[in-house]
Amino acid sequence: MAPVLKIDIESGLRLEILQAQHINELFQLVVNNRKHLQQWMPWVDSTKSKADVSNFVQMTFDQFSKNLGPNRGIFYHDILCGVAGYKPIDPINKIGQVGYWLSEQYQGLGLMTKSAAMIVKEGFEILALNRIEIYCAVDNVRSQNVAKRLGFKHEATLREHERLHNRFVDVTLFSLLKREYLNQPIEQRHDRTHHLAEHT
Repeated sequence: MAPVLKIDIESGLRLEILQAQHINELFQLVVNNRKHLQQWMPWVDSTKSKADVSNFVQMTFDQFSKNLGPNRGIFYHDILCGVAGYKPIDPINKIGQVGYWLSEQYQGLGLMTKSAAMIVKEGFEILALNRIEIYCAVDNVRSQNVAKRLGFKHEATLREHERLHNRFVDVTLFSLLKREYLNQPIEQRHDRTHHLAEHT
C-alpha cells in the first residue's frame, strides 16, 4: 500500500501531507507560537518568512514523493495546529526518525500522542521500517512522554548532541523496533488500518 495524502484518526482529527495551500496557515502558526517553540526547536530562529516555510513544505513534499517518509500537518476541527513526520528515512537499514510539535493552545488534549501513533504505524506498516527513533532534549518532558506512551524505549542520552540557540544540550534517544510494535496490544498500537486510505 502506498503512502496517502490524508488520514482520518478520529472525528475532528486528521493528518494531511503539507502542500502549497498550507504555507500561509503554517507560517502564521509558527509566528503565533514562536516563543513556545523556541524552547526546543532550533529551526524556529531561521524560520523568518513565508519563503522559509515554502521551502520547507516543498522539501518535505519532495521527500514524500520519493517515498522517504511523510511530514503531515495535524488538523483539529480543520485548524492546523502542529506537524508530525519523518526526516528522510534510511531505506537501506529501514530506519526512520520521527519529529513533532504542537501549538501551545492545543496541548493537553491527546492530539500529539494520537498523531504520532499514526505516524509510527505508517512507518512500520506502509514504509516497512524496522526501527523508528525519537530524539528529545533531556528537559523536554512533554516530548519524552509522547515517546513513552507509544512504547518507545530509552536507549541513550547523547551529551551535548544538539545546538539550541547558541548552547549545546543533551538529547535523549528513544527507539522502537518493528517486532516490539507488533507485540504491542492492538489498542496500544492505535490500530486503524482502515483509515490508511486516500481521500477522494
